[in-house]
Amino acid sequence: MDNDNKRDSAKTVEVEVLPPEDNASRASRQEGRHKYAAGPVFAYSSFDSRGCLSPTVTLVLFFILLIQFGLLAAIGFGVFYTCGAILGSLRMTRAMIMGRPVNPMLWRTANWCLSFLLTVWLAGGFND
Repeated sequence: MDNDNKRDSAKTVEVEVLPPEDNASRASRQEGRHKYAAGPVFAYSSFDSRGCLSPTVTLVLFFILLIQFGLLAAIGFGVFYTCGAILGSLRMTRAMIMGRPVNPMLWRTANWCLSFLLTVWLAGGFND
């Protein structure tokens, strides 16, 4: 019985009640936020530095193939990359269901390389 009380007290969180603020201090605290908000605004975002990496690399490879081999090769790259991305999503979902951590960048990197090399090979880029 005494052990249950220790667990309950460890989970208890003390709440601090703050007095109401005047408008001047609230306005100075909300300078970086939306100016027309009726109350406090909380913005949730991730500060992942690789947030734009995947689409940027994919578009760069697409445009390289577009310039070097033409529209059909670029569309082919898009199709191959999309098929690989779908397979990667299925693989990640399966791994997450099993409880394993997944690094999506390994799959994306392999998908970029394989799709690019397959497209260049089919477009005749390796012919002498």
